[in-house]
Amino acid sequence: MNRQWWEEIPDEDTLWQRLVGGREDKLKTIEEAAVILEDIPYGDRALEIGCGNGRLTRLCWQNFEQMYGVDYARNLIEHGLRIHYDLDGLYLIHSDGLTLPFDNDYFDFIYSYTVFQHMPTRAIVVKNIREAYRVLKPEGLIRIQTVDGETDGRPYSRAEFVEEFIRCGFTILSVVTGLTHPKHVWVTARK
Repeated sequence: MNRQWWEEIPDEDTLWQRLVGGREDKLKTIEEAAVILEDIPYGDRALEIGCGNGRLTRLCWQNFEQMYGVDYARNLIEHGLRIHYDLDGLYLIHSDGLTLPFDNDYFDFIYSYTVFQHMPTRAIVVKNIREAYRVLKPEGLIRIQTVDGETDGRPYSRAEFVEEFIRCGFTILSVVTGLTHPKHVWVTARK
């Protein structure tokens, strides 16, 4: 991707146009946050992997004492810090996309939406799931959305994706397709 494209992000509508096309449907975004938070109890700390500029991070922030978002796109993090500067307990952090800059057993809840399906290799997916396991507290919950690689040309199938959670030590609570899009697969698990 052309780095210059990310250099200047003038406003939310332009950002959405560049990332997705068209204009953001704010009600749909609220519905997506509701799917992420469904049956998730209020907690001390939560993390969004691949937060971009924090649009969903902000919506989920009110359910936790501290809400963190990480993303490897530095300019998106900087943009998010400019627009969410006034929210106490919301933190957006630049990361390398492979490691999570947090202590072991730190978060009550971790989620990711429309990110894992764009990770270019299976090794990166595996590394992110393992890192999530490391920073999640015992009994903590994780909810990750992806697409089934068998039907969408990704480097892993739905079964392989779920199997990696199990290999890391997670207990699978549910695997659901179609909550936010017919191709979306949501995995919810407990450490």
